[in-house]
Amino acid sequence: MLIVEEDNITEKWLEYFELIHNKDCSVKILDEQSGISKSQGGQSYSKTSDIYGEYSNDRTIKGCGFKDKGGASRFFYCAKASKSERNLGCEDFDAKAKCEIDKMGGEKCSMKTGSGNERNVAYKNNHPTVKPIMLMQYLVRLVTPIGGMCLDPFLGSGTTACACIKEGVNYIGIEREEDYCKIARARIKAVEDTQTN
Repeated sequence: MLIVEEDNITEKWLEYFELIHNKDCSVKILDEQSGISKSQGGQSYSKTSDIYGEYSNDRTIKGCGFKDKGGASRFFYCAKASKSERNLGCEDFDAKAKCEIDKMGGEKCSMKTGSGNERNVAYKNNHPTVKPIMLMQYLVRLVTPIGGMCLDPFLGSGTTACACIKEGVNYIGIEREEDYCKIARARIKAVEDTQTN
């Protein structure tokens, strides 16, 4: 266990980091590539509003930020869900162009790729923020006690439920958009089918 005083947390963390990561460690290599940066801490800003209650008067908020320093490994990086994982269980659905989903491609997909080609990305699972199942499995293990229940009040396309099934955890999922409920049901069924085979 690492216990450090608040005033020397960065130095102690770096020493501990050196002990647990060898020269071939991808986390250490990432930090060497990104270099050390310092967060912007201690800045103040004013917040004004015409609403009632807490923000009814002008006020200044001081000391925002962490004032820490380190490499890119301070942040949690994760690849996007693969196309096959994203569309798992949705094989019979109609594909929708990316620009129809979130308007990121501009009107009628007029926005071009970096190489100048037309954007033609289409998804059967048209939820805009599908997470990888393995990421959600990690988070479910991290926060759900054995025999516990995982609640996802914004189920979306059902990735958390799929992760819970793979981890053998009970879950409750809530989603208000009917299109996403259909996608979630299809993905959940596909994962349940693979778990029983």
